[in-house]
Amino acid sequence: MKIWKVLIVFALPYFMLGCCKCADYISVTYFSYCSLQVDNIDALNNQLDAVSLADTIDLKQFGIRATIEKSQASCSAPTTIFTTAYACDCVEPNRYIPNNGIMQFRIITLNNFDATHRAGDTINSYFQQFYGPTFLPVDEYVQNYFSSPNNESTYFSDEQIDLKLITAPTNKVKHAFRIEILLSNNRLLSATTREVYLR
Repeated sequence: MKIWKVLIVFALPYFMLGCCKCADYISVTYFSYCSLQVDNIDALNNQLDAVSLADTIDLKQFGIRATIEKSQASCSAPTTIFTTAYACDCVEPNRYIPNNGIMQFRIITLNNFDATHRAGDTINSYFQQFYGPTFLPVDEYVQNYFSSPNNESTYFSDEQIDLKLITAPTNKVKHAFRIEILLSNNRLLSATTREVYLR
């Protein structure tokens, strides 16, 4: 009788695996942030959906779109008995994990912006990140979504960050901005917008 109890205990995980219809492998794709492209945006109805090549944009509608290109290399890791048992809930088997997190995100004015922010100064606080129907401070957004190298997601696409200008410049000159992204492996991604008059 005791032998049957021991056999049942050892066989139980295999019965559990047999009942599960989920994949035996969880696909883990590691990716790297490769390059950065930035564009001026002339927002329509505050939706930040229009990349603009114009040399003049209404400052109330002006924004910057930063697109971070990713590259990926895929690998699969077999699950253990316990993780496979958890996988019986059939959660999404694909995971996308960055090799390196984003440690710093800077918006730099290339022209004198106002009395306290000269050419070369960081003006993150003058922009907010547009996320769905809401806006977030740039530093808060980066901290919440990108700072951890283990910040995994279940989908893969180039990262698009829309930034809306919320503080008007006092200097009436053409303005351009450089975005710098420092990765946790000390790589620096950098790109500069086209010069534009903000009216």
